[in-house]
Amino acid sequence: MRSTRSGIGAMMICALLGPGVLHAAVARAQRATGYTSSQPVIAATIFVKPDGVDNADGLSLQNAVKTLAKGIALAGTKLQQGTATKIQIYPGTYREGGIRINSDQLGGSANSTPLVIEGTEKGKVIISGSVSAGWEPSTWKTVDSIKFIYEHSWPYSWPISGLPPGEVATWYTELLRHREMVFYNGILLRQYLAYTGLSATRFTIDPASAFGRIVGGRFFVNDTTKKVYIQLPQALSPSGLIEVAEKGCLLWIEPKTNLIVRNLIFTHSNDYIWQNSVWGSATRFSPHGSSVLIEDCDFRYNNAASSELFQAQASAYRRCTFSNNGWRGLGLGTVNNIVIESCRADSNSWRQFWGRHTGLDAGGIKCGVSGLITIYKFGSVGGTSEALWFDCGNTNITMDQCTIPQFQPSPIMLEANPGPITVLKSAVAWVAPIGTSNVVYDSCTFARGPTISDQNFRTVGGYTAVNQNYGVYHCTFTINGPAYSWDVNSLDPDIWSRLFGSLESDYNTWKWDTRYTYRGDTLFWDRNKNAISFAQWQALGKDVHSTFLDPSTPTDPASRYRGVKAGLPGHTTARLYAIDGRAIGTAFSAGVYLTAAPGNAMRRIVVGVNPGKD
Repeated sequence: MRSTRSGIGAMMICALLGPGVLHAAVARAQRATGYTSSQPVIAATIFVKPDGVDNADGLSLQNAVKTLAKGIALAGTKLQQGTATKIQIYPGTYREGGIRINSDQLGGSANSTPLVIEGTEKGKVIISGSVSAGWEPSTWKTVDSIKFIYEHSWPYSWPISGLPPGEVATWYTELLRHREMVFYNGILLRQYLAYTGLSATRFTIDPASAFGRIVGGRFFVNDTTKKVYIQLPQALSPSGLIEVAEKGCLLWIEPKTNLIVRNLIFTHSNDYIWQNSVWGSATRFSPHGSSVLIEDCDFRYNNAASSELFQAQASAYRRCTFSNNGWRGLGLGTVNNIVIESCRADSNSWRQFWGRHTGLDAGGIKCGVSGLITIYKFGSVGGTSEALWFDCGNTNITMDQCTIPQFQPSPIMLEANPGPITVLKSAVAWVAPIGTSNVVYDSCTFARGPTISDQNFRTVGGYTAVNQNYGVYHCTFTINGPAYSWDVNSLDPDIWSRLFGSLESDYNTWKWDTRYTYRGDTLFWDRNKNAISFAQWQALGKDVHSTFLDPSTPTDPASRYRGVKAGLPGHTTARLYAIDGRAIGTAFSAGVYLTAAPGNAMRRIVVGVNPGKD
């Protein structure tokens, strides 16, 4: 990691390995690669407390400032002086947004001087884009005491946003282009575009409905009369907390390398999903370089995306949650050598769903035109758009030990990627490749057979989307409904023929309820897309050592990992090394590694895990 001369590389290593092994690890890295780094020394700390005063200097707990914005302004001055700085934030709710560190503050060495923004206690430091002052229960007028509808003046003028390029209003409906959010006692109210959405019926909580468990009522904004109406499941409590989101992006840092953000909650950003040529997000990090670590943060109840990382390398998100956001959880664009470790993305994309469209964007993580991405121990439930979506031009992607149950439209979408893409030891409902090459599933469990669609018309970065070079090993497919083994019904026969010729599949377990079969046992396909039996499929060299079982047959739930099959046409994975230069085998644990593409010298440090044998 050549950009770590300032020491942030060692900071990130220390965060993973602990200070006791830091110096030995760095010394081994120096011997292996010539990498040099020293343990960073935080030379200045800015203190932020809810009872602070913004005209203080912030250099001691007694002289703490009141707002994060002021803390960042003071830290910017320190960074310009070349002083490694920590902003230490004490528990409380900081109702502020629009905080930005940009190139005006980060000229010269300030861009690479280490900056740490850290809450002192995980889960207790909240950066909120909403306000509660002026919205107290006593300021609301009762409109309907039977249906619990209340009225308040509305001070904002927010027009609906424009459309993203090439999109149409039939997809990006009006509700998707709004930004209003109202909360009662911390619970989101569902937005309606007409008063009749509230007055027609009483509101009752329905946890069984999509997003029902995160919704505590309804609201409608009348921009003509400048009134807002809320409907609750019970009478408005005099002690109730009503919050109205009024700030867009909460924290935007660009450009900034050598950055750590830790132990913070980002919530109630009401950024538009799309406005002024920018996708909306509660937080944006675009270092134009390397070494960004976002750790133990919670991004929740934001209108658009909750976090975005662009133009970055050698960076990581660790133990973060992206939950209950209106659009996607995390966006990755033009990044390289990134680790997403032990993160979750649950119940996102509610604004998509309420706008009557799903699948416009990922509910969990969306990644485009990026490489060397490892997603390790990721989990996702409860969304109505893809949990993981690799959209166009991605290479060297590994998903390891991920857990994604039933999802609509699909748990994992692979759209127009040259690959290689590897899914290891994961429990996933299914994966949906569309025009993606060089894909391996190894030691996974699926709730249906492989699903393949085509998108040969797309060309991204010189790559024309094709489906070819697939390997499926040591996987268990449990199929309890009427379906073929390989769901390729929409695939042109010529395209399936190409995929069939480059497909390796073996040592798998196909668990099938024999009550649900097409044409007897003709559940597979030959090269010409004719339905054939499992025995005929084996005779063609597919799944020769695999088994065909009834779903009730018990199997070992934890498949023994045997390593990714080598030698697939066009399949060249990245190689990972321990920090002392040893090549890693199939057994590994979380840690810090060096990486090199096949045939190249080791060139940087990865914060994360080794995704498996090359």
